[in-house]
Amino acid sequence: MTSRFERPTGGFTLLFAVLVAGSLAAAELPKEWRNWSHFREVGARSAGEPGELLSVVVPDDLYEHARSDLEDLRLIDQGGSEIGYVLHSPGRGLVHEWRKVGISDAGIVPDRYSQVVGDTGDGGSVHNAIEVTLEPGDEDIFAWAEVAASDDRETWRIVRQRAPLYRFDEEGFRGPITIRYPRTHDRWLQLRLFDEGEEILVEKLRVAEKGDSEVPRIAIRRGMTLRSHAPDGESIWEPHGTLPLMRISGVRVETAREEFHRPIVVSVGDDGETWRQVGRGHVYRFRAAEGEDLSQRQSLEVEVRETAARYWRVTVLDRGDPPIDDLDVKLLRDRQSIVFKPGTQGPLRILYGNQRAETPEYELAKLTTKDELEAAREAELFREQANDGYVSSEPFTERHPVILWLALGLAVVVLGGLALKSLR
Repeated sequence: MTSRFERPTGGFTLLFAVLVAGSLAAAELPKEWRNWSHFREVGARSAGEPGELLSVVVPDDLYEHARSDLEDLRLIDQGGSEIGYVLHSPGRGLVHEWRKVGISDAGIVPDRYSQVVGDTGDGGSVHNAIEVTLEPGDEDIFAWAEVAASDDRETWRIVRQRAPLYRFDEEGFRGPITIRYPRTHDRWLQLRLFDEGEEILVEKLRVAEKGDSEVPRIAIRRGMTLRSHAPDGESIWEPHGTLPLMRISGVRVETAREEFHRPIVVSVGDDGETWRQVGRGHVYRFRAAEGEDLSQRQSLEVEVRETAARYWRVTVLDRGDPPIDDLDVKLLRDRQSIVFKPGTQGPLRILYGNQRAETPEYELAKLTTKDELEAAREAELFREQANDGYVSSEPFTERHPVILWLALGLAVVVLGGLALKSLR
């Protein structure tokens, strides 16, 4: 059998390199790893520097057998020795603490807009997001918001145009709305709400500096299907079949339509019949005003509470508008990578599929910085293989419940017989 390993040059002792995605002579793990049901070979694409970090991205289909928290992952070398790793998720940016904003100059310019001025304080802190909470009310509201900033309360410059602000009572969209704008040190913010009707009353304002996403979420491979039947005013999207228990953290929509605005509700379930809400928000796109940053004219993702569930449902609230005919909906998950130092005994194997495995702890997590994890060289993860020597880690009685019930039934019969005998 011809070896496909690329031998490192320059005296390096790294033994694993490019590995053909084929099966090994034996698909059986060492006995100490018999409780792990599946594994994958991993190899470097080329020879590297001694002690360098390598990484592989966790694929969707690994969750078919791995635990949703991935705490059953193990990395072993050719001899079966365990190798430490870090399960790394690139940061999505810091969200600094929200700060309350003083409100003044609330009023209305009839048939044009409502207005309120906010005081962020004299500390000169940076902010780029304002959270708007409207006064309680029964009526639905949809308005375009404009945010202007000033350091003297006399000269204003617009930092955000046409941001959607809404309250839909029937669908439960009554919470605060966050509006983003470029970072500024200005103390004063002027909020105008263009509704051309009655005054829109603002209950409170808060500001914060929100970090931008460093690495976007990635769409899972499983596609979403539009249900043929849905309540009026709704479009309901569901995945093809049940999902493996991977952690979903967002929803993204794609469409060629130039202008739209739709609230979205995201729900999960365990049986496809009963649903609980894990996220809601709105997606939109509109024509940018002259000189406006194009990134401000659309928002196509909704963040959800990170959840692993078998059944997912994304409800797009069309309300009185016709459905978006070319809409495509995708579920998103945070990108996760397994980062490790390869050692000398390759090829390596990543093991998973042990529901009772304890959470591992390795010193590598404390000895590596975020920048080092980010700079890890990408390795290759090959096809999944079943462990031919797999033995479940569950207790014997849980793996064979019939035997437990037979024993219980036999005990009842024996005790019943003894009871009858004692009565004679």
